[in-house]
Amino acid sequence: MKITHEAGKYVLYKEKTVIGTAALEDGRLWVEIDPAWRQRGYGSYLVKEILQQNGGYDVKRETLFTAGPAADEAAGALLKKFGFLPQGGEMVRRRVPDLSAVQLCHEFLTAHLQPGGLYVDATCGNGHDTEFLCRLAGPTGRVLALDIQPAAVENTNTRLGAAGLGAIGQALVHDHARLAELVAPGTADCVLFNFGWLPGADHEVHSTADGSLPALQAALDALKPRGVLAAVLAGLILAGILAATMSTADSQMLAAASSVSQNILQEFGHMKLTEKQSLFAARLTIICISVVGVVLARDPNSSVFGIVSFAWAGFGGSFGAVVLCSLFWKRCNWQGALAGMLSGGLMVFVWKYIVSPLGGVFGIYELLPAFLMSLVVCVVVSLVTPAPSAEIEAEFDAAK
Repeated sequence: MKITHEAGKYVLYKEKTVIGTAALEDGRLWVEIDPAWRQRGYGSYLVKEILQQNGGYDVKRETLFTAGPAADEAAGALLKKFGFLPQGGEMVRRRVPDLSAVQLCHEFLTAHLQPGGLYVDATCGNGHDTEFLCRLAGPTGRVLALDIQPAAVENTNTRLGAAGLGAIGQALVHDHARLAELVAPGTADCVLFNFGWLPGADHEVHSTADGSLPALQAALDALKPRGVLAAVLAGLILAGILAATMSTADSQMLAAASSVSQNILQEFGHMKLTEKQSLFAARLTIICISVVGVVLARDPNSSVFGIVSFAWAGFGGSFGAVVLCSLFWKRCNWQGALAGMLSGGLMVFVWKYIVSPLGGVFGIYELLPAFLMSLVVCVVVSLVTPAPSAEIEAEFDAAK
């Protein structure tokens, strides 16, 4: 197939046969497919190519396409497939540009900040954000821009001068982590960060956590009580982390609640609970887990990664070796499995809080020594205690 442009129309060829034509004038689309070739996807192909050639899929471009009322149900389905919707007796396809993270940030600041304030661009780069803040601040405002790279500061001041905004904003070579040296606490209306690297410069020089975290704290100290902290990339990353945390947390909390109410209380504890009592136990478990989570989160020295790492060490140290032995070693018995789980779980705490602080070769992740301890204890205890029954061994052989 091929599409040619002839006498102001798009012509669709199947080999040498014309099977469809279309026209697009001032955004108004008209398509006609030969009845003998309809319902075979040629109409979709033609419409898609026309939209593609005229910017219909350009995410940075605003486009508007219209078409007359659909002649039949098939024509209506074709137009709706490509985003045409009924509007005022016509079919209309309207697309607005997708906003970037920076554009979203600028729209937010425009809606929430007033002219005349003190604005800080803590990562001025080539000056685009600084120029935006200067126009937002107006003649009565003041903008301070910072960057650790002289090239960035020079580019920003040049841009401001060319835009006639030099009297409002100025860029300085300064570390944003030392913002307090330039801005008194509680005086800034907005502090803007755009983490990353200077476009067109060495990408080896970029924002790092060691410098960015103190800078964010300095920005919080500099802001007025109702000031705005805009950290473009950091905000997106934190939103992603929060979304992942929430999606994982609700599943884990429900799993824990179910384990307590069903496995521990009813199956292991042999408690006969009604449906209402089981639901109450599950809800109580979720409340208890939430309280523990709040207590852990209040510790400023704790981190999600550290807590999860410690939890997985406990999980792997307690169950890893036992699971492997039970799957691949017929001599493993319940006494060895129980001893392996207890010794592995205990070793996680011993290594984490007693041995690891010694440093050096002892500063390894507690999962490894806990796993090895669990494995050794499981094997030794299984060998010095009676072997599993013939029934258990037969079941092992059958499963194998």
